[in-house]
Amino acid sequence: MTTLSTVSARQKLKVRREPHWEKMAQGNYLGFRKMSAASSCWLARSRDTETGKQRFKSLSDFSHLPANEQWRAAKDDAQNWFNHLDKGGLVTGLTVLAACERFIQNLIDTGHAGQATQYRQRFDNSVKPYAKFAGLQVAKMLPRDVQAWRAAFEKSTCLIGPRKGEVKSSSTINRDMAALRAALNHALRDGYVTTDHAWKRALESVTGATGQRDVYLTRQQRDALVSAATPQIQPFFMAACLLPVRPGALAKLLVCDFAKGTGTLRLDDKTGKRTIALPASTVAFFAAQCKSKLPTAPIFTNSTGKAWQKNTWRKPIKAAALATGLGDETVAYSLRHSTITDLVQGGVDLLTVAQLSGTSVAMIQAHYGHLTAKHGATALQILA
Repeated sequence: MTTLSTVSARQKLKVRREPHWEKMAQGNYLGFRKMSAASSCWLARSRDTETGKQRFKSLSDFSHLPANEQWRAAKDDAQNWFNHLDKGGLVTGLTVLAACERFIQNLIDTGHAGQATQYRQRFDNSVKPYAKFAGLQVAKMLPRDVQAWRAAFEKSTCLIGPRKGEVKSSSTINRDMAALRAALNHALRDGYVTTDHAWKRALESVTGATGQRDVYLTRQQRDALVSAATPQIQPFFMAACLLPVRPGALAKLLVCDFAKGTGTLRLDDKTGKRTIALPASTVAFFAAQCKSKLPTAPIFTNSTGKAWQKNTWRKPIKAAALATGLGDETVAYSLRHSTITDLVQGGVDLLTVAQLSGTSVAMIQAHYGHLTAKHGATALQILA
């Protein structure tokens, strides 16, 4: 029986293209290919018990280790692969960047093209520029690999988008890491890796992160902001004051998404499609915006007749905020945050708020749950 565990045993092996195999367990073998007296590599082989086919894998390069330590390192690497296969893991390797691409394609295939575009922008900013990390095999990735990427990413500035060249906020870092987690978890569910050990802790959110989304505007401040805005964008800002909806979802609205007869509005954003019922005054507002427009036309358009986008609504809201003294930290998302805050403080149950805003109850609870404390005190007063 071939033994690869000692340096002397490997030195006695013949130079040949076919690896020398050492049995690890039933159907599992560790291989050593000796190409010359000074050149070699390690492999693993496993037989599929259902099909009988042999599966092969090239192991890591252990030439940097002392010769007497290489067998142990190769054996551990092979055993990890055997364990991966035993848990239902796939033989085919998948890089981090490929995992991101698969995740994006899955969003497109399931009817979330808009969300896929947003994720692609995040991956273009956070994964693609880091070639070494992007090319890592997900199944072989270690926590230190993810931690090294994160350290470099947090120190860098935004590479694309309207904030190109600016330092990333903690909130931006959290959102980019959440996108990467989603892609890696998708690879986990599909069997390309059998554990999230490499990224579970390494991609934990920055604690206490605050950003522009936390800016709350009172109703009076929102009215002032709308009044100070240019006529073209006023309807868009007004809609953001009437609905707790993401600005991107409002910008994508077409005339055909509004049904005046039933008083409903069909929305499509990062969490999927949903239909919400509107009060009479909001129905009248949308009816006015849709008047004389074709069904496929955007409801809210800029001076060129195109739908608003982040890079076109950013400057107008900054100008309106500056004109009303609201500060540079005010952004379009501040309107969504403010409307959700009003709903929660107004006593609307969190499930309804979540359904209207297109997010989870857990997310509403995490960010706005503290606002319900006074409602709890009022409820307990009934018992007092």
